[in-house]
Amino acid sequence: MKDEFDDIGGHISKETDNYTVKDNYVGENLLLSSTHLFPGKQTAGHKHLLQDEIFFFTQGSGEMYLRHPDEGQGEQEELYEVNAQDIVTVQAGVFHRVHNKGKTKLKYLRVMNRP
Repeated sequence: MKDEFDDIGGHISKETDNYTVKDNYVGENLLLSSTHLFPGKQTAGHKHLLQDEIFFFTQGSGEMYLRHPDEGQGEQEELYEVNAQDIVTVQAGVFHRVHNKGKTKLKYLRVMNRP
């Protein structure tokens, strides 16, 4: 399968005032997803208990917040500035949220194993 960054195929799985998410299932095991996050908006944030995830930022600028358990010492927090061509990996069980700090859409692709 060959797709373009702006059209990965698939279907719109979520559309709110903050963002549009489009999902495309690849084979038996992968999910390719694209998100267009509107200026000044952020995702609600969540974690996947059994899925690792890779974010590929393709347009815009923003921040990515991660909070993960630090064994025996509470939680560890990280905040990354993200721009086009940045990649962020998120392990299963890590809470993550993306915030668009720019004046244009923040676009990114995600690849993860299927739920």
